[in-house]
Amino acid sequence: MGKKIFKLVVLVAVLLVAGRWLLQWDIRNKVDDAIADLSGVMYITYGRLSLGFDGVITVNRIQVNSVDGEDFSAFIQSVEVDMESLPALVQQRFSRAAPESMSIKISGVNANLNHVAAAAEVDVDCTHPERQPAPWMLGIDADSDVSLKYQYGAAARDLIVDIDLLVRGAYEFSTQLRFGEVSSNLQRMGSLDLIRFNFDDIRSMKAWSEYCARHHSMDVPALHAAHLAGVEKYLAYRGLGLSAPARAAYARYLENPERLTLRWLLNINFDEPEAPEVISQRIMDRLEVELAGSPISPIFIEVEPLRDEPKVVAPVQPAAPKGPFEISFDEARGYVGKTIHVVTGSKTTTGTVISVGESELVVEVVRDGVNRFSITFYRSRLDQLLVDDK
Repeated sequence: MGKKIFKLVVLVAVLLVAGRWLLQWDIRNKVDDAIADLSGVMYITYGRLSLGFDGVITVNRIQVNSVDGEDFSAFIQSVEVDMESLPALVQQRFSRAAPESMSIKISGVNANLNHVAAAAEVDVDCTHPERQPAPWMLGIDADSDVSLKYQYGAAARDLIVDIDLLVRGAYEFSTQLRFGEVSSNLQRMGSLDLIRFNFDDIRSMKAWSEYCARHHSMDVPALHAAHLAGVEKYLAYRGLGLSAPARAAYARYLENPERLTLRWLLNINFDEPEAPEVISQRIMDRLEVELAGSPISPIFIEVEPLRDEPKVVAPVQPAAPKGPFEISFDEARGYVGKTIHVVTGSKTTTGTVISVGESELVVEVVRDGVNRFSITFYRSRLDQLLVDDK
């Protein structure tokens, strides 16, 4: 009797191992097929794909590169897809219905935009909401971890999606989305009911204040005051203003960032789309804000829309055409302090040559006659160097 039980146990173990290996092989083939489909856009490689008996699929050491190998690259230490159990994963393999719950964890993300980020037109104005510095300028583009979880309620036909982002040493940002009237295969959603953001700062606001104070040659208190005035001017063009409680809370947040929560109860019906202006107004009206757990209300007030005075511009006679002339990288050393046009791909950046090294060219660019910043171009990534006068 004991031998029979032992043989049965061994048989079950062999079947489990074989079944797990076959399922892992099937998943790897699907992943490879998906990567092949993306080969025209990006190249993706990975080190190892494994499937645990707990139903967790793990892919390690993922490298992503743009097709030309220069514009974009990213390295991901690991991606874990958790179906909660191996039986649930097996059931999902043979079922058309989407799993009722699943979590994805992406660890050790490090992205590099290479010369695309370096050569991008950067028009930074820390007082304007739409012209804020990029994270790489602030030095907070460190490794990050991302997790995504969803829970589908079959009875209520609702779907809750949680996305958490941790930028190590900088901030934590979490998002929750709630959808209604969701089909069992998750391919149809009837409404977007709720959006919620939570932001916990670690040092990103300090990095922002220090960078912007240097950029605008201000001390930090003056920068905060100018930024707040810029935000209010931006809103005034749209007929809005900050209420007194909201303004005080914003000023306090700039000096001492605490946990910030934004929440909208929207009830946007996808089956009967509304006009964009109706949705925009609903987003403004239904915004709920909490700072350090204390609600702030109201957020906005209506004001008389601000309008610019018309500017009279004197006609300017076009200058006589000249150049441009193409020069070599080595010839650029004779153009320090002069204007140069740097061509990378379909983009041309105009600025003043600051220095030319063995393999890099540093150019200073001026925006609006005020904002100055330098861009480093690498010799191997240049297409053309043009000057107006040779």
